[in-house]
Amino acid sequence: MKNLPNKGYKILKLIHILSASIWIGSGVVVLFLLTFVLNKNNLSEIILAVHYIDLLIIIPSNILTFITGIIFSTFTNWKFFKHKWIMLKYCINVVPMILGGIIFVPSIFNMFSIIKIMGENAIVDISFIKSKNIFIASLVIILAILLMAVCLTVFKPKLKVQRNNRQFSVI
Repeated sequence: MKNLPNKGYKILKLIHILSASIWIGSGVVVLFLLTFVLNKNNLSEIILAVHYIDLLIIIPSNILTFITGIIFSTFTNWKFFKHKWIMLKYCINVVPMILGGIIFVPSIFNMFSIIKIMGENAIVDISFIKSKNIFIASLVIILAILLMAVCLTVFKPKLKVQRNNRQFSVI
């Protein structure tokens, strides 16, 4: 497969870094909103904002980061299986996609339904608090994993298992 020209490589790298930055930054904003801004006066608005940030910013930037990673692996010398840290980054990219469907979406919908029933009193409801805390805990874990992906990109560790090449002789 033909490699990207230098200008194409730089543009792809820029898009990849920007999409990852937007993804991480949006996650931090959601964490900030749920942790420090959310109160009984803005309950519906903050949960709605978190939902829209997730749908309109986080998910597209996650997908764009994944797609640009695939393009990097296809059209540059990095390839898919040449380095273990690249394979690890693909796994890191897929984890939030899975967790989003399993944890984030149900948590948001659960919080919405509790708000619809209880109004501003939802903020003290145990089910609402549980959904919010599950969402926040998952988000913190994902942000930590994404930080690890950034570190992998910067440091590019070898991640090889070193084997002892001692030769044994039988007498």
